[in-house]
Amino acid sequence: MRIKFLVLFVCMLSLVATPVYAREPVPLVNHNNVAITSKPLTVDQVKGAILTGAVTAGWSSIPQENNLIVSTLTVRNKHTVVVEISYTAQQFSINYKSSTNMKAGLSMDKQQMIHPFYNNWVDSLKNAIQAELHKY
Repeated sequence: MRIKFLVLFVCMLSLVATPVYAREPVPLVNHNNVAITSKPLTVDQVKGAILTGAVTAGWSSIPQENNLIVSTLTVRNKHTVVVEISYTAQQFSINYKSSTNMKAGLSMDKQQMIHPFYNNWVDSLKNAIQAELHKY
């Protein structure tokens, strides 16, 4: 009887553990020098598109000096990510700044790793910004 219980327990444990493994940290992706492919824009138009796109994607943003915006996303009051968005009239970049509860760290080979949802959220931000840029 104990062996059946132990086998059943191990099988159930493996089913519960599988989703945990699916959320192991992955390489962090920064988006550097994303080209603005719409018609020529001013720096102020690019800034406006970034701010509007961030709101559309659920991010809050604070413009800084020197063509820099710091954007923050908080999900379920559990996960927080902060990125820096630098921009010119021709391109923009989204780079990781910090996070809370996102398994951020370095791998054995010194590669920056993070929870896989981070890359999805930043991709959504990038896509929202590009959608706004194409409205001009």
